[in-house]
Amino acid sequence: MEPRHRSVVVVGGGIAGIEAARKLAELHQSPLLVVPSEEALGGKALRQGVLALRFLMEENRLLREKNPLERYRELRQRLVNFWNFWRQSIKEELLRLGVEIVYGRAVFTSPFLFSVDGVSYETERVIVATGSQWEVPDTAGDSFEMWTEWENLPSSLLVFGEGREACEVAYLFASLGSEVSLVTSTGVILQGKGERFRQVGEHLLRRAGVKIIEGCTLSKIERDGSLWKASLQDSWGNEITLSGEKVCFLSRRRSTLPFSLEKDVTTGKVQVNERYEAKVKGVFAIGDIIHPGCEAQVAKREGILVAENVFLDMVPPLVSSVQLHKDRIDYRLVPEVLFLDYPLARVGMTVEEAKMRFQPYEIQLVEREWPFLEGQEKQRKVIVSVLLHKVKQHILGAVVYGPCAESLVNLFSLAMAQGVRFHEIGEVMYIAGTMEDFVGRFALEI
Repeated sequence: MEPRHRSVVVVGGGIAGIEAARKLAELHQSPLLVVPSEEALGGKALRQGVLALRFLMEENRLLREKNPLERYRELRQRLVNFWNFWRQSIKEELLRLGVEIVYGRAVFTSPFLFSVDGVSYETERVIVATGSQWEVPDTAGDSFEMWTEWENLPSSLLVFGEGREACEVAYLFASLGSEVSLVTSTGVILQGKGERFRQVGEHLLRRAGVKIIEGCTLSKIERDGSLWKASLQDSWGNEITLSGEKVCFLSRRRSTLPFSLEKDVTTGKVQVNERYEAKVKGVFAIGDIIHPGCEAQVAKREGILVAENVFLDMVPPLVSSVQLHKDRIDYRLVPEVLFLDYPLARVGMTVEEAKMRFQPYEIQLVEREWPFLEGQEKQRKVIVSVLLHKVKQHILGAVVYGPCAESLVNLFSLAMAQGVRFHEIGEVMYIAGTMEDFVGRFALEI
């Protein structure tokens, strides 16, 4: 049987792949989207990543009056409903736009010829957005489960990792009453995110009861009855043994490629040019496979940009001059958000990076804290820390913690992109009594 021809194929049903397929459909290109299963729509971000963790952070806060076991059962049910709602919404929108969805594993015999469940396809252009998976030690065996699969709230938990997702999972279960140990292979958690961001994150984790064990390598982990037992070695060579009812590995990612693509020897990332095209002409790569652990908002934007670039390759010469928004992403301006009790967000340079680029007299770090009430009695603080170019008053970076952190960090990102000076933010903050108003007054003081 002759292969079915499709002009452009998107492989992967995560945020990047969905956005690429959606944008191509909006450009009337009728893409084929290949997804392992209907449950895989939304990808890692929806199942266990930023979308799931953000949802659980907000729901956990709303249910804090319930006892931990009831809260956990309710959270699990709400998470399942959340998954089902978004998968159905994604599917309906893609079909409405004209995206053809095929469920199953794509088996490639060449970059442009593949089959799904025995049906062969050929194409001229492939967008690879197959994402990545967390690496699990071989000794963990078949009994290992991802944290979203746990039916019951564990009494104790070992989390291996030092990045955003490891911290969020550790915080979530500690807030539910589990005894949580967060084990890092590096000297500190949230390495490379800046000292202020790290300090606030560590303070919140410890306050929730998370035990942080830094600078340890995992020698061995295995199941021993009802518990997992881990053998560690610290930086001094001392042996440490930990045990927990459940274990979670959120340290290293492994790209999941449907066929071989040239990677950077040092980082393991698939190499692409400024158009997100790999070394093989007609093959494009986006999302986790070009930078593991990429933020969902980055994956979304990359999907849109690669679709526009593919479209420009496909349109007739008569309209090749059509101007589309196909800018490269300025990754320095993409905010990062840590979802704990409230969002902790950052964007731009860290103080350490600024000191390497500028003279000490050129940079200025300013910070303010404002109290807010959580519930009837519990008082918390909003933290806003801004790194400025002292002479030009341009924003170099910012760290924000509190209920409004996401909107504020987006405001700082926009200001940085447009070259807005810090005090100019204060000149357009008119809504009295909001955190944005407080930040505006703060900006006018500097």
